[in-house]
Parts: sequence; structure tokens; C-alpha cells
Amino acid sequence: MKNIENRGLVFNGQPTPVPYFTFAVTGICNYKCSYCCIGAENHGFRGEEIPLNEMLEIAQIFYQKGVKIFRITGGEPTIWKPLEELIQGIHAIASDTHVNLNSNASLPKKLIPILERNSERFTLRVSVDRMTPALDTPKTWTPRLSETLKEARKYVPVRLNMVVMRSNMNELPQLIDVCNENDFDLKLLDLYYNRDFFGEDGKTMVDINEFWWKQFVPILDTLTDVMENKGFSFINQYDHGSFGIPLPIFTNGNMYISVKDSTRGTHFHKDCIGCSEYRCQEGLYSPMLSSTGTLHVGECRYKPYMTEMRGLPHESKEKAIDRMLTLFKETELSQSKLSEILEVYLSESAVQKGLAPESVSPFRRSYKSAHV
Repeated sequence: MKNIENRGLVFNGQPTPVPYFTFAVTGICNYKCSYCCIGAENHGFRGEEIPLNEMLEIAQIFYQKGVKIFRITGGEPTIWKPLEELIQGIHAIASDTHVNLNSNASLPKKLIPILERNSERFTLRVSVDRMTPALDTPKTWTPRLSETLKEARKYVPVRLNMVVMRSNMNELPQLIDVCNENDFDLKLLDLYYNRDFFGEDGKTMVDINEFWWKQFVPILDTLTDVMENKGFSFINQYDHGSFGIPLPIFTNGNMYISVKDSTRGTHFHKDCIGCSEYRCQEGLYSPMLSSTGTLHVGECRYKPYMTEMRGLPHESKEKAIDRMLTLFKETELSQSKLSEILEVYLSESAVQKGLAPESVSPFRRSYKSAHV
């Protein structure tokens, strides 16, 4: 059985409030998934990129504060030319740093050589949201992707990520079988209430409320039986500390499934109350550096939590990172607005229609001056 333990990282002599730091290295992606938005995790940040040497300087500071795991995402990171230099630079910081790379694995000629040359302290995470071809996403299990990931598994651990929606939830048993057969792990994520969705036609600004309500699935309430029928049982809950949404972990002894279910609550800081999107679905879940050099909190665009790092003196960068870590250290786990609408969502009429009443909107997406 795989060893799944909370990471004992250190921040000022105490467990660090953040288990990893994220680089969103580009907003460019060669896919347009229905549930995603322009720029993906880098959305809203456009302009001159922060130099690689400053990215590594920031990584070094986070490491000195106790953060040893660095996640690289986009867009699609393999499109970004300095990717391997960033990976090697992180590994050079110390012998216990680790890189998690999020990719769609659609560019194997770029991806596989990087994995082969940097296989130590490295995990590949690939989104697969369909087992059969569909209009809403190209992230489909295909013979080509299967070949790529089997090759990748020769060098690094592989985890598949599935955004669970009404349109694909019936394919979960088949995806579990694929993971079990190929020594992959799996993470299930519920649908994030995005600022804009591409929609099935690949165009932006579909009706957000309608799309979200039609597709959102409360995973633990809906799919626990599916996992149990496949021989999985709950083993523990991976609490990130003062960070994001607690992740229940299921295992069959060979692989594990982690579940991000936003209905279980997330972390907020007392200062979040000043944000127009307070009690949002994600809460505070990851310190992140945008491609342009903005230090911010995950999907959050609350300006008081943001610092422009590019060109700052080292001492100023360190102070900004200390503020960020202190912010996470002071968060508390509580319910997002999902807790108030779940009963309506699960009502018989809403389930039958696949759509909650229009009068009940889970989140308010306003673009006030407090946001990018």
C-alpha cells in the first residue's frame, strides 16, 4: 500500500500553513475545455513575463520558509520554453525539493524527454475527463494518450485528474480501472464556478449559472458508492493545514483516489470578508506566482492579497512571502456558499432538471475595483 502522510513542513518552527507553492508559467493552452477559461490558472494576467532567475529566487525563499513542493501549471506548461530550466533550478535548490507538473500530455515529444532527464523528485499530473470522445473536452483517454502516459510512468509517478460533471460521471468506473491497471493514482475534482467557461462550442462567455448548475456534482454524496463498488475504502483525510479544501483519501491497496469536494468547506481569513466574492467555492488554497510575477492566492483576485514581485529587491520579496504565509497561517475552515444552496441543488426537481432555480445563484461574479 502506498504511504500517504501529511507533510511535516516547517514555518517558524511550526508546520507550514502551505504544503506547496505554485508557478502558473503561462496562460497559453492548446486545448479549450468546456469548463475552463482563458488563461486557466493564469487567467487575468497578461503582459511581460517575470524572468526565470526571479522565479527561482522566489522558490528559494519559499524553500527557506519550509515549502519543499513546487507545482507547475498553466495553461499548458510544456508550451513554455524555459520549463526544464525551472524544473532543474528547483531541484538545484536542495536535495529534498519536489516538482509536481500539471499537463495535458498532448505534446509527448516535449514532455517525455523532460521526464527522462528530471525523473527524481517529480510527479506528473494529467487531466483526463472523458473515456470516450466528446465535444466538451479534448482531455479524452485515447490510444495516443495511453501510450504517452505508460511511457511517462517509466520515469515518474503519474496521477490522473478528473473534473467530475454530470456529463462524464458515468465514466468514472472505467477511469478507475485504467488507473488501477497502469499504476496511476487519481484525483477527482468538482466543477469550479469559473469567471467564464468556454462551453461545448469552444467559445467563451456561455451562461455561467446555467452551465455550472447543469454540470456540478457533489462528488462524495453522489459517487462514494461507485468507489466502494470498485473495492475502495476511506483511509484518512489529507488536511493541508491552513490550506484549501480537506481531501478524503480512498484506496484499494494498490492506488489511491483523493477527492476535492467543495461542499465539505474550505479555508478563509478574517480579511476575506472585505472581498465581494467572500465565501467563494475555493477559498484560500495555494500561494501562486502568475506568469507576469504577481504573487497571489490561487483563483483569488482580491487585491489586498496580491503583490507585484517582478523587480522587487530580495528583502521586499521575502517580506511579501512572509505576509502570504502568515495569511494562510491565520485561516480557518468554514463553509462556502455551497452549504447554503446544496439543499436546493439536491431537491428532486433540481435533480430531475439538472438545473437549480435561476433565482438561486451560488456565487456572485462581480468585477469591482477590488479585482483584476
